[in-house]
Amino acid sequence: MSLNLRYGSGLALALMRLAGTFARFDRRCGRDRGGMATLCAVIIPLLVGLGTLAIDQGYYGYRNLLLKQTTQNAALAAAEELYTYYSTGKNTTVVSTAQTYAGNNMPSAKYGTVVTTSNVVLGTWSGTAFTAGGTNPTAVQVTGLNTTANSNAVPLFLGSFFGRPTADISYTVVASYGSGKAFNTIVINDMSDSFSGELTDQVTADQQILNCVKGVVGSSSYFGVTLINGHSYTYVPLTPAQANYTTLNSKIGDLTSCSGSGDPNCGTGSNIASGMYSAIQQFSSSTYAGSSKNIVIITDGAPNPSTTYTSVDGVSCTNSKSDPCTIALMESGAQTQAATAKSDGINISTIYYSGDDTNPTDQANYKAFLASLITGTGSALVAPSAAAIDASYASLCSSIPSVLKLAN
Repeated sequence: MSLNLRYGSGLALALMRLAGTFARFDRRCGRDRGGMATLCAVIIPLLVGLGTLAIDQGYYGYRNLLLKQTTQNAALAAAEELYTYYSTGKNTTVVSTAQTYAGNNMPSAKYGTVVTTSNVVLGTWSGTAFTAGGTNPTAVQVTGLNTTANSNAVPLFLGSFFGRPTADISYTVVASYGSGKAFNTIVINDMSDSFSGELTDQVTADQQILNCVKGVVGSSSYFGVTLINGHSYTYVPLTPAQANYTTLNSKIGDLTSCSGSGDPNCGTGSNIASGMYSAIQQFSSSTYAGSSKNIVIITDGAPNPSTTYTSVDGVSCTNSKSDPCTIALMESGAQTQAATAKSDGINISTIYYSGDDTNPTDQANYKAFLASLITGTGSALVAPSAAAIDASYASLCSSIPSVLKLAN
């Protein structure tokens, strides 16, 4: 509304002034003859042209601002859906979201297709520049067009007299994560025997996620690490990431083995539900109310019951003949914890390392099981190689609320 009033009031004032000028010239032209009549014949069309030019300038300014705001909204909305790329491997949702928001602001029936499919590009943001492409996109570049080449140039009222009936406008925006708001995160590390060979890659992933939380969000963001075997162990309690970055990074780097971590539960199987229960309890503090709460589970996905479990383990069984701790029971317990996390507004992401020592049938089952735990803006990722585990942090970063990084 303010946009229309701004340009509308300016045009009204200009036209009122021109009307007054016309009236004065008309009176003079009515009284005078000869040279004055000739002068009037020249000046009146000129004043009409200037009036039309004022209208063109006002309308061009309005359309320029409208395209700018539309492109910014489209880019921000698209970046909010960037996490879907990691769960689907496609940019379909990102592109369609950008186009939907652009169409809501500038309907194609009136303005043409302002944001085309090819003008929604995924890439990475270095902090100062956007680079298109890459396997771990962290940003979206959206270009809005009102151009002749795009068949939707801005029409000009006076331009046709000068061979320029239309004007071209384009606007490019890059949006990436980093809202400045708290993005609290607990990483759950699988310390079971079956995952011991991938511990180095898991540590790298932890450090990358810490960098993400510390580097692009508010100074109030907390970061923690919880270890799982049959039971959970809080290796790093939720700690302000920015103020304690050096200590946190060093603590993660010390995770060279389960026995060296201080975890009293080494060799007690593998129970994802226990880590989820622990993380949910940590997030129950009023300190995190109203902020973004995130759990990232890194595992090979294979439940392995080998001891008695109680409610603090996310599942209860005595592992006796009358009360066996089965894989199905442990998976059900994890899904129950996921439902609790969802109701508490906690986003869950999973990174599944399939490995070469797991048969294809089990890989498919574990993959489906972990995908069933996803909540909120979380993503279900699969790392086909150990080295791919540490690259998957970008998906978590992509789920952080986005802000504009570049506009031109």
